[in-house]
Amino acid sequence: KKFNIISPHAFSVLEHAYREECSSYFAYDNLVVIANTLGYGFRNNGDYKLSLLCYKRALSMQESTLGKFSSYRSNLYYNIAWLYEEELEYDLALEWYKKDLTICEAVHGKEGISTAHTYNSMGSLYTKMHDYKIAQDYLKRALYIFKTRLGEYNSNTAAVCNNIANVY
Repeated sequence: KKFNIISPHAFSVLEHAYREECSSYFAYDNLVVIANTLGYGFRNNGDYKLSLLCYKRALSMQESTLGKFSSYRSNLYYNIAWLYEEELEYDLALEWYKKDLTICEAVHGKEGISTAHTYNSMGSLYTKMHDYKIAQDYLKRALYIFKTRLGEYNSNTAAVCNNIANVY
């Protein structure tokens, strides 16, 4: 079932109404969450154009409320990177993963769980790009963090092990 409950124009109307009715920070921030969620829904149904529109709208709105270095902004960067990776636009995906990584390392540290997820995704992307040395470096970082922080038998640890196997 397609997820076309809202068009780009309808989203603009919703955003305008939201700004008029709710001037508080929290109300506006909820619109950012709605835009991100819509982007995720469109992505899952293969409508990458609308998905990207929602993610980028959320990104521009979010910057005015939380600034450039927030976990939520990092999540939006990650979602955009994933979207480009799905479209086989690897250079664009890498660009957005790097933006995500900058925030993850600043907010969560180089050994944070969110940082490890980004390392894993970047390693997987570099594998698809046939740059196996760099892929291996990122995947080893992710594996170390997941093993250390979550344990050897965690599903995230297993996912990285699977991605490492893909390098070989």
